Amino acid sequence: MSDNILFYEDKYANWVRNPKQNIIQQILEAGGGNIKISFALGLPSSHLFPISTLEKSMINCLHEDSVNFQYAPPSKELKKQIVSIMKERGVFCREEQIFLTTGGQEGISLLAKLFLNQNDQVIVEKLIYPGLMMAIKQFKLDVITVNTRDSGIDINELEQHLKTGVRPKFIYIIADGHNPLAINMPFSARLKLVALAKKYKIPIIEDDPYGFLYYEKPTLPLRSINSDWVFYVSTFSKILMPSLKVGWMIVPESLIDKLNIIKEARDLNTVTLSQRVLADFLARNQLDSHLDKLRIEYKTQRDTMIGALRKYFPQNIQYKIPSNGMFIWVELKNNINTCQLLHISLKKYGIAFMPGEVFASDEKVKTINAMRLNFTYCNSEQIIEGIQKLGGLIKDLSKAA
Repeated sequence: MSDNILFYEDKYANWVRNPKQNIIQQILEAGGGNIKISFALGLPSSHLFPISTLEKSMINCLHEDSVNFQYAPPSKELKKQIVSIMKERGVFCREEQIFLTTGGQEGISLLAKLFLNQNDQVIVEKLIYPGLMMAIKQFKLDVITVNTRDSGIDINELEQHLKTGVRPKFIYIIADGHNPLAINMPFSARLKLVALAKKYKIPIIEDDPYGFLYYEKPTLPLRSINSDWVFYVSTFSKILMPSLKVGWMIVPESLIDKLNIIKEARDLNTVTLSQRVLADFLARNQLDSHLDKLRIEYKTQRDTMIGALRKYFPQNIQYKIPSNGMFIWVELKNNINTCQLLHISLKKYGIAFMPGEVFASDEKVKTINAMRLNFTYCNSEQIIEGIQKLGGLIKDLSKAA
């Protein structure tokens, strides 16, 4: 039997005919399994996983009724716990508005399926989380891109689009710990953004994986300002364990049935065992202390990376100290190609990071000299070593240019 891929070519859906390999897979394959220091992915620290408490919760679920191992509806207990958790973020919701997902990415994909038809419009920032672009790729969309300022999405530019008659199906926003730019939208800008959404009747998808990881004073989510036009998406992956694969959305109750239909077509149901384990963990009142520990440790690692950047990178770089999240966005001199830098650093040192072009929402966005660095996965010694070696490579490339 032939394995020739061309045999099936005329059967493919249009959107996968010319696939571009995911940059994450490229990095992992380029490293050949020999990545020694990774600043690339949005990974939490492995040594901060609350293993012992989660082990107790897992044992409890394993020893309870066998219903835990059957097909089952989403956990009502976990939904109740999420309602309580969201109060700490200033969001007041009801259990009936919670929709459980297999991680945050599924939440984004489900909302894309809910809202989008072929040739619709959406508004995104010019630099954006690439998972959103993957979720909407199958639709032939008119993707309208807006600049990002220090205060987040450029509200004035956005408003000009809306005044000229642009009517997107949704606006996608990461207001806290922006991925990749690592900035937080001030509350005044949030008020203006939500006011525009309400005025023009445009839903906002608020992606909030990093809202609980704050190192200064937290800011209220967009959802806390308006519950009609803000669809909130979050996940336990960044604050507990990625492999549990549990996330949630807060949406109008009237849309839950529609989302259920879309999800059933994808996978019939979520990972209910993980949901029950999480509900048991949260019932032990361990989350607050765990989050406190994460914030202390991650702030230390953030400060370590900032100190190393100041010491080992060229003086003419640009970056901001993030008050939320897992990343630092660094802009180098224009003559430094960070994709080239990545290949050299992987080959010479086994050091990985994300080049800026990964996050461009269209080909016109120029990010050739930018890089995103994760500071939560590596320990302080690895951070210093990795930044020192990257700094040396950058200086060598500058001299050669």
